[in-house]
Amino acid sequence: MKLFCLLTLTACVAANSLLAAPKPIAQNGAAPSAPAAAAAPVATVTDKGSGATFPAEVNFEQNGKKYHLALTGTATRKKFFVKVYGVASYLQDGGAPVSGDKYAEFTNDNKAKQLTIKWVHAAPADKVKDQYIESFKTNLSPEDFNRLQPEINTWLSFFNRDIKNGDEQMIRWTPGGYIEFTVNNQKIGSINNEAFAKGLWSLWFGPNTSFDKAALVSQMK
Repeated sequence: MKLFCLLTLTACVAANSLLAAPKPIAQNGAAPSAPAAAAAPVATVTDKGSGATFPAEVNFEQNGKKYHLALTGTATRKKFFVKVYGVASYLQDGGAPVSGDKYAEFTNDNKAKQLTIKWVHAAPADKVKDQYIESFKTNLSPEDFNRLQPEINTWLSFFNRDIKNGDEQMIRWTPGGYIEFTVNNQKIGSINNEAFAKGLWSLWFGPNTSFDKAALVSQMK
């Protein structure tokens, strides 16, 4: 009987010791935190023509205001049957129902917009500039082309090096006619002129564009 009591007492003491064992403490003295939840995967869309992949939405903050842009479509730029770049178009609240002319949404200053261009073919800077000059002349009236010549010259100055396969350019237009241009996530320059912003976007969405603008609005509902 004494042996049984001794064994029982020993077992009880051991159990109580386990129950009273201190919880693990982090090195900083705080209780260890729960593992962080894995970040949700970012939805992407692949442009079929170029094979370039783009995020389905863009979020950024500018001057204290947060913007949410949704993908409106993708398209491929070709020159003499050569794939030059893939481009994705984004519009503030771009997934919202649109009535009337969809393309008019892209030449109004009321919503933020973005074009993300991923090059799949190298191009000399001079050739890129020449193509922009030709496109501006095609999509702007002679009067507007002359009036916006200072802004057009500034825009052309952004292309001061040859483009490499894999380069990524971002053209962003926020209300107030503010245009920002980046290459591989580095800001190259900006232009603040609403008339120029409209003229620039007309290169892809205007009535005289040679681009497949229907593909760039194909995701709008």
